[in-house]
Amino acid sequence: MEDIGTKEHIEENRSNTEDATQLIIDHEPNAELLAAIKDVVAKFKASLDETGLDQDVRLMGNQLRNTWQQLRTGVDRGLRAVKQSAESSIAQTSFGPVNEQLGRFFEKVADDANRTPVRKP
Repeated sequence: MEDIGTKEHIEENRSNTEDATQLIIDHEPNAELLAAIKDVVAKFKASLDETGLDQDVRLMGNQLRNTWQQLRTGVDRGLRAVKQSAESSIAQTSFGPVNEQLGRFFEKVADDANRTPVRKP
């Protein structure tokens, strides 16, 4: 067995340790390299964030478009129902002048709704 306590062995270990330390020091990245790496990582993170943002904006746009379509078709259905109700009440002449007034009112509402410009996003 080798005696690890000998002076020669201790010197050899010290020399190996110093060589390893020098090797680490020689290959230690400098401040410029670290800054460049940090910059690349930051740009990569930013590009990922922008990609996510684009996707979020696209999804939000689709949701707004769908909501707008639902509102528009709902308003159209509501106006059709009101118009149909007005027409059916006009057809029933048992109430006379009241039906005529309601009919004119509903026609005016329908005309106003048709004149209102529909804005598309």
